Amino acid sequence: MRGLLAVAAALTLATPLLAGEVGEQPKGVPPKVMTASVEKDGRVFLLHLIAEVRPLKEKVKILVNGQEQEVERTVYEQVMKQVKVYLDDKGVQVFGTDGKKIPAKEVAKGIKKPTAVLVSSDGKPVDPFYTRIAREGTLIVVAPSLATGAMPPGPVPPVPMPKDPPKEKPKT
Repeated sequence: MRGLLAVAAALTLATPLLAGEVGEQPKGVPPKVMTASVEKDGRVFLLHLIAEVRPLKEKVKILVNGQEQEVERTVYEQVMKQVKVYLDDKGVQVFGTDGKKIPAKEVAKGIKKPTAVLVSSDGKPVDPFYTRIAREGTLIVVAPSLATGAMPPGPVPPVPMPKDPPKEKPKT
C-alpha cells in the first residue's frame, strides 16, 4: 500500500512536468558577477575587462615574378583592457536584493574589501528570479556602460580578415 501511495505521489508531482509546464521562468538576461572595490577617496568602482582589437602593420615577404619582395600588410591583435566603472557615475543605479535603490553615498559604507556584486548584463533591472539566489546585502548594479547585450540568434558570422597580396606565379 505504501509503495502504491509513493508511486501515486510521484506521478502527481511529475504531472506538470509531463504536461510541458516548467514553472516560473526568468524574464531577461542573467546578471554577471563582478567585484566592487573602494578607492582611498571612498568612491566605489567595478573593474571591467573589455577586448579591444588593434590594427598592426607587419612586413612579409612574397614572390612576385619569381622575385622575393617585402610588402606591408595589416593584421589585427586582440588585447584585454581594464576599465573602471564608478558606481556614482551618471546612469549607474545600485539596488539591494529587496529591489530598493541604494544611494551612491551609502554604497561605500557596506564595502570594506573587494566584494562580489551582481551586474545587469543588458542595462535593465535584474529579474527577481536571479536575485533571490543572492545573499541578503548583495548589491545589484545596473549600468548602461556595462551592458553587453544579447547575442544574436544563430551562429555569429566571422569577421573578414584582410587578404594577403596575391602571389604571382613566375613566367616560364
